[in-house]
Amino acid sequence: MTEKNMRRDGVSPETDELASTLMGDAFDLLASGEGFEVLLAVQDGDGTVSSYEFEDDGPEACLEGARDRVRELGGAVRYAIAYEGAVEDEDGSYADALLLEFGERGYRAY
Repeated sequence: MTEKNMRRDGVSPETDELASTLMGDAFDLLASGEGFEVLLAVQDGDGTVSSYEFEDDGPEACLEGARDRVRELGGAVRYAIAYEGAVEDEDGSYADALLLEFGERGYRAY
């Protein structure tokens, strides 16, 4: 069994709180008319949360930059990334969406 298959399913309360807070912050920015590319929140083992915003490159580069930052931070226990994107409707058209990605060491990422 590979390490990925041994990861737990579900979401810890700490990751849920981190992701929910970041999503709320992203909605607040959108409601105020402020745009953003990619927001990142990372929490270490001591509970310290660090926040980052990636905006100097295109959307794909910013998203990859956020994922790289998580990998670079050796003490990261959990993370959440929020970004604007689109989802496909049943009829094949696309609708704007606020997307959230999150993960925690030892858990599957979503």
